[in-house]
Amino acid sequence: MELELLKLIQSVKTPLLDTVFQYITMMGEEVFIMLFASLVFWCVDRNTGYRMFFVYLTGACLNEGLKQLFHTARPIGQPELRSLRTETAPGFSFPSGHTQGTTSLWATAMLRHGRAWMYIAGISAIVLVGYSRMYLGVHWPVDVVGGIVIGVVWALAADRIFSVIEKIKKRYILLTVFGTVCAAIFLISNETSFKVAAVILGFTIGYTIESEYIKFDARAGLLTQILKIVTGFSGLLLIKFGLKALFPNAIVFDMLRYGLIALWVVAGAPFLFRKITTKIISRENKKLLTFDAGE
Repeated sequence: MELELLKLIQSVKTPLLDTVFQYITMMGEEVFIMLFASLVFWCVDRNTGYRMFFVYLTGACLNEGLKQLFHTARPIGQPELRSLRTETAPGFSFPSGHTQGTTSLWATAMLRHGRAWMYIAGISAIVLVGYSRMYLGVHWPVDVVGGIVIGVVWALAADRIFSVIEKIKKRYILLTVFGTVCAAIFLISNETSFKVAAVILGFTIGYTIESEYIKFDARAGLLTQILKIVTGFSGLLLIKFGLKALFPNAIVFDMLRYGLIALWVVAGAPFLFRKITTKIISRENKKLLTFDAGE
């Protein structure tokens, strides 16, 4: 029955829709999600950004664990069914990682900022990403439904867990242990999992440093926000592609790069932002003092 449903979905196919849904499915991939969460963390709300990172990274561990548990084969290769963008569909099928990640990310945003437009954008993104996975022939319908249900449940659970972590004085100890456990789950899997494990550890270290010593404020004026975005993403791209050109092609160096990216996003960039903001405020105060003296 599920195969027939996938065939029905693919019965309405055109080259344009192929392109559209391949772009839509990118909204559920780690690059888009990490960039989106970084933007929220840097420029909108620090706490919401942290929760987005936390729910997505821990949810990715949960997703990989469930895939290994259920060992569900993907629909790729089924008769009369075509599969596109298969490079984004390694390993087992249930539950859909793209759908679960998108759901947990937007559910977290809705929990923290329950505005009408947020619900419209979030629900639309979840439905579109889920549908794209079926249209592209890389997931069964049950994978998508499971991803949505698990994503919502985990977003609620992770939000509560993070609230508890925030109240623990020695939270860096708990987060270090938690990050190590999550990383261990991935280290028994595949190459992609190695990279995600590095991101988890980088996030854990970065969270410890930022929450204990930096404590930056995401709020700022428009020009400062633009400067933060340019600086933050420039540093991110420099680490990702600059170090890739310098390092040998080996998984250990890929892990180092991804760990440094996470560390930059949650600690390095905020430290720089705080310095930039302090200098801007200092200059503005000097101008005001000069103006007052002139009067």
